[in-house]
Amino acid sequence: MKYVIYYRVSTDKQGRSGLGLEAQQQQVKTYLQSKPDAVVVDSYVEIDSGKKVERKKLNKAVAHAKKAKAVLLDRKSTRLNSSH
Repeated sequence: MKYVIYYRVSTDKQGRSGLGLEAQQQQVKTYLQSKPDAVVVDSYVEIDSGKKVERKKLNKAVAHAKKAKAVLLDRKSTRLNSSH
């Protein structure tokens, strides 16, 4: 199965330091290790407040997943707005 991965951290500091991002990457890695047929097509990282509605990288990730017929994987899918 093909996957497009989306990561988001809330602050520039988290993005630069890897705090939050590294934890998300580890959780996704652990999940994918349980899927022997997993192929990561691409991944997107967004540094943006959770208060913002417009997430450009998320929109790109969704479009890419649709085009590649891949599953969009987010560490915590509940963060995704239901409109995506």
